[in-house]
Amino acid sequence: MKRTNATNITPPPAKRSMAPALDLDPITAALAEQERQRTLVFIGLPESNATRPSERVQDDREATTKILDHLEVEAEPTAIFRVGRFDSQRTTPRPLKVVMPTSAHQHIALGGWKRERVRLRSQKNLPEPKEASEDTSEPSQVDKAIQNEIDKALLQIQSL
Repeated sequence: MKRTNATNITPPPAKRSMAPALDLDPITAALAEQERQRTLVFIGLPESNATRPSERVQDDREATTKILDHLEVEAEPTAIFRVGRFDSQRTTPRPLKVVMPTSAHQHIALGGWKRERVRLRSQKNLPEPKEASEDTSEPSQVDKAIQNEIDKALLQIQSL
C-alpha cells in the first residue's frame, strides 16, 4: 500500500475556486440572500438598437413589463438593468436582471414561466427528453425545440 504525505494532498476541485473568498459579515450576507430571492434574470431577451442609454433602459423596462404581464405578475420591479457593459458589436444580448419587490413576486413569475414552458411542450409534438444516462454534451433535440418555442413566445410577447 502506497503512503502519501499529507502535504501532497490537494483539496477536491470544488474547494480550489479561482474566485476570491468572500468574507461577508452576517448582515451583508443576509441582505445579499434577500436580494437573490427577489431577483429574476432574463437571458436571451434581445437588446434595443437605440443609441441613447436612456432609450435602451426604457425599452428594457417595456419588454420586462410585457413579460411580467404575460406571466400574470401584479407588481412593478424595483430595479431593471442589463448585466455587463454595452457593446454595439456584441452578437448576443446581455442578461437582464430584474429585482422584484418581494420573493413572493419572484415565485409567481417563476411559476408562470414554468406553466408557459409546460404549455409550449404540450402544444407541439416534441420528442421525449433524453434519459439522464445519455450523453448530454450536445443540446438534445428536445432542448433545441423547446428553446425554439421559447424564442418564438418571447418574440410574440415583445410584439404585443
